[in-house]
Amino acid sequence: PLPSAGGLSLAAPAPLEYAPWPGEGHAPPPPALDPGPAPLPEAPDAARRAFELAPELGAAFPHCVDSARSGCAALGAASELGLSALYRTHPTFAFGAAARVDVFDLGGSADAHARALFGGVAARVYFFESGLWDPYVELALGVTSLRALHARGELRLRDEIAFAPTARVAAGLDFALNPWLRAGPVLAILPHTAEPAGRCAGRSW
Repeated sequence: PLPSAGGLSLAAPAPLEYAPWPGEGHAPPPPALDPGPAPLPEAPDAARRAFELAPELGAAFPHCVDSARSGCAALGAASELGLSALYRTHPTFAFGAAARVDVFDLGGSADAHARALFGGVAARVYFFESGLWDPYVELALGVTSLRALHARGELRLRDEIAFAPTARVAAGLDFALNPWLRAGPVLAILPHTAEPAGRCAGRSW
């Protein structure tokens, strides 16, 4: 009993009896959705570098419109060495400087050999912004120097172009061997359009 101010006692209420919840429990989680097939693996990528140094080693084959005039028919294939320094402003475009030298020879004989030098500026357009394959086309504008020495009977003839403007057009396909090294073939044409000056035994004619 609880005391009260009026002298009466009040009985404490009886505790409520516990009864289990008659309803159902929480709803089960929805079934998991089918994740479907796994995504395909991404193709391996090779980052495009802003600066590129491209050495070239190959062979060149002479072709002259007037072979009798310049002795071009006596020349065989040439060894070519080139070097390009390019700045890639965008993954699909690069520009820079290019230089190359071609040395023609016929079996080590002095009867026919020639040397061609080229220097100028180059621009490349690439077709892919990413990936291991990197095909491109290139245009180089500059000057060339050509000197050919050959024999005609008992005379030793020399055809020489000191400096002449020219353009080189090329197409290539590079493959990324690692993030810093690429290799691939290139096919190019470099015409010499100036008329050479003929000389005989050191005397102009």
